[in-house]
Amino acid sequence: MLVEFLARLFGGIQGTAENTAPQFVRLAHPVSDRPDRPAKFGRSSNWLAVRADDPQAVVDALGLEDVQASNWASGLKMTQEMSAAGFGKLAINPAAFVTPVIDGWVAVTTRHLGPVDELSVVEVEEVLEKLSANFGEAQFFGAFPGAGYIAWYRARDGKLIRGLTYVGQGDGFLDNFGETTPEEIELGFGDLTGREPEEMQGLTPAEDDHLRVAELWSFNPDQLEDREDLDKSTGLLGYFPEG
Repeated sequence: MLVEFLARLFGGIQGTAENTAPQFVRLAHPVSDRPDRPAKFGRSSNWLAVRADDPQAVVDALGLEDVQASNWASGLKMTQEMSAAGFGKLAINPAAFVTPVIDGWVAVTTRHLGPVDELSVVEVEEVLEKLSANFGEAQFFGAFPGAGYIAWYRARDGKLIRGLTYVGQGDGFLDNFGETTPEEIELGFGDLTGREPEEMQGLTPAEDDHLRVAELWSFNPDQLEDREDLDKSTGLLGYFPEG
């Protein structure tokens, strides 16, 4: 998970593995269900995009707990904020804000998921394959500019078909899975099909490349506030279970 990577990256965190173990801490912000205008996200966050017409069905598929209605302001505040839990420990709120349907997609923004090492790459793959088996297609996008971290993944019909992860302040490219999509080629990335991550270290993605891919694969959440076709609405706020 992203918290483990942040612990290694920003630490100067000393001590045993216990000091850097993920801490599930729910932030105590008030949650409003009063409809409001969609708010943008995505420049420094992780999210899933699921081809679905029912946000509750996505909630059920993810197994989220303690679900309640939430407007955009409350939901994004709960899911985008990080906190510290004691000296030498990082905590991430396992909250997930599930948006209403946008252009045929339901987005789930959370800091719980993030393929920044081999273990969490597998975790994201499993989530996407499960969701795509249920809904036909699911995608993941992630970014943490302070670490030079950027990622995008796509699964269809229960199988991962594309994935890329880059961590500029880590090992560079960690993953380059599947065939380069036509959308990536349209954006000028070139054909990366079959190239091993170590063969791509001369390439450096821009910090908004994941948003450019998202715009062509599903929708760009960084543009939501400028969308005059979207009315006030609410989403759903829930929590990933521990363990």
